[in-house]
Amino acid sequence: EESLNVKQPCSLDAIVAAHFDLSAIPSRHFVAALAAHATNPAERERLEYFASAEGADDFIQYSVREKRSILLTLRDFPSARPNVRDLLSMMPRMKPRAFSIASSPSLDHDELHICAALVKHTTKLRRVREGVCSAFFRQLERGDLVPCWIQRGSFRLADAPPSAPLILIGPGTGIAPIRSILRELSAHSEKVTGRDVPPRDVLVYFGCRTAGTDGDYLYKDELHELVDSGVITSLRVAVSRGNNLGRKVYVQHLLTEDAPRIGALLLAQTGVRVLVAGAAGSMPREVNDALCRAILAAAPNLDRAAADRILRSLASAGRYVLDCWT
Repeated sequence: EESLNVKQPCSLDAIVAAHFDLSAIPSRHFVAALAAHATNPAERERLEYFASAEGADDFIQYSVREKRSILLTLRDFPSARPNVRDLLSMMPRMKPRAFSIASSPSLDHDELHICAALVKHTTKLRRVREGVCSAFFRQLERGDLVPCWIQRGSFRLADAPPSAPLILIGPGTGIAPIRSILRELSAHSEKVTGRDVPPRDVLVYFGCRTAGTDGDYLYKDELHELVDSGVITSLRVAVSRGNNLGRKVYVQHLLTEDAPRIGALLLAQTGVRVLVAGAAGSMPREVNDALCRAILAAAPNLDRAAADRILRSLASAGRYVLDCWT
């Protein structure tokens, strides 16, 4: 009970829903444990084969490529029915999902905003699968309680000088922490006005698939209002589809177009801060490459190794932060 954080009587359904991930792809350890409970000889043999080194490729086809879940595996092998204690010890625990906060403590007070993409797709077996959090969010109703925790982020706006330029790069839901920063800047903009503080450059690079009415240009109206109010100095939007250019455009391409300006900001002794937020994968690496090229565009006498050292130095100082997730 302590390991499950169950402090009061509840149903098995409630325990499984709160603590275990039935939608997870089964592991070889799981099918090996399941084989011990199969009463049908053919099912036991198949499960043991999947758990063996010889059956590794077939198991990858069965589980990973065909996107079978723990629940589907239990349905595929109906004679394998562990008792509750054994089943709970076999199933993977639900992993916490972390989301960047999209709201501002100064503007939004007792509210907490997140920006999440709902994941839903059809597998090769023509079964519809949803992300665990996507299904959870979709079923929520006003007034429902959502267990959560708050963890301090790695980007420290408060540590930056009031005039320090900000380069904020966030395609897709990576706009979430950027929105938080922009709303916080907006909340404090009147306090800065009138003081002897040089204007702050705030460059925002956002990326979406399509920018139309039915597209995924998140917070479009709000971002343009922040441009009009002077909080955002420059807003650049990369549209990867439907952009009439005949090619996909991503945030790293816009950074390359703006290389002289970006490079000058990175090299100037003004305390520049850079935040890159969004899905992990190729994006953070390609953005880093674009920033290196920007430094070289602003300082042709430097080489790539020197540009890399400059970015690493900014990262060590907490001035170049990656907030990326898988």
